Amino acid sequence: MDNEKKTYLARENPNDASSRLIEISGAEWYAITQQNKQLPVRERRFFIKSAIKDDFDGEDIMYIETSYEDYRRWHSENKQEDRIENAGKSFLKYSIDAVTAEDNYAFFMDALSVCGEMEESIQIKDTLRKLELAVKAWEPWAYDIFRYYMAGKKRSCTSLLAQKYGVSEQIIRRRKKLFESFCKDFFEN
Repeated sequence: MDNEKKTYLARENPNDASSRLIEISGAEWYAITQQNKQLPVRERRFFIKSAIKDDFDGEDIMYIETSYEDYRRWHSENKQEDRIENAGKSFLKYSIDAVTAEDNYAFFMDALSVCGEMEESIQIKDTLRKLELAVKAWEPWAYDIFRYYMAGKKRSCTSLLAQKYGVSEQIIRRRKKLFESFCKDFFEN
């Protein structure tokens, strides 16, 4: 990253775990890490890495000397987070409301092909057109709800419609129930 600030904190007395942390230079930290390579594990000095990302200042990275036990605990947690993050990269994530109008159209076309009969598909398309016209004639706000439902955005439309019409979300939820009732009655008749 362009704005990366690194801070190195080491024990004032490396042999005393209770000694205070002091800031050291990058060169001193590098010398410690090089010296660690020559030492047995239990005699090494251990550092944990803590990074804070900031949109304005870039990234602040701190290397903090700690005990072997604390380092092992931190290392285990850090590796687990990395494994979870890497595993998540192999999965596609979709929002429930991510269905687009094209997907809805494809869904309806798939449903129609399963029916296998051309008459049924024409009848379904015609019924949807009639429903759309009935909704437009019924209430002005109902057509907006109809469009959101057809686009697969039943859940996410509440706040958008509340903003558009300058009413509370509770009123929109009531209107959605009225709309659903209207559609149910339409299909029953």
